[in-house]
Amino acid sequence: RRLFRGALLGGAIAISAAVAVVGGLPSLGGLPFGGQPGASGPGSSPARSSDPFAGAGVATVVAAPSSTALQTPRPTPRPTPRPTATPRPTLPTTFGVTDPPDGATTGGRAILVRGHAPPRTTITRDIPLWFDEHTVADDQGHWSMVVQLSAGENVLTFRLGDDRATDARIRITSDASRGGEVSGG
Repeated sequence: RRLFRGALLGGAIAISAAVAVVGGLPSLGGLPFGGQPGASGPGSSPARSSDPFAGAGVATVVAAPSSTALQTPRPTPRPTPRPTATPRPTLPTTFGVTDPPDGATTGGRAILVRGHAPPRTTITRDIPLWFDEHTVADDQGHWSMVVQLSAGENVLTFRLGDDRATDARIRITSDASRGGEVSGG
């Protein structure tokens, strides 16, 4: 028997080994080519093989390259970002009147009052000695109400529902000589 010999050929290793001839067929370890009973391969019949070592009782074994040995290095893939929920807008948690400013003067007989409150809460305009007026804040916490004005100074009081601790007061002066114009105070 001879020692193994090998050479690197295009990424694969060709190994030649000495084999015994058993019954006219090359074999490895006393069995036909490949070490399995009844197995045949490229060196199994010298008359039909294209292997140059087949007639000499030598089989050529080509080892398949390792799946990781010849791979081109690739950058580590980045994880696919998961979709994130769009943050909800910040909703008002307090109550207040935003327009018109306290001390404003108008020439009109009615004014649109706007403000912010927790979403879907009831806003009450307190009217002394009369029925209160109500509106409801929308889903973003905005509310508005048209208020009829008397000539001269008007003190308007708004609150959340019936909670008098949340009262917000503004003074609006109605001056017919201004012709409907609103000015801040």
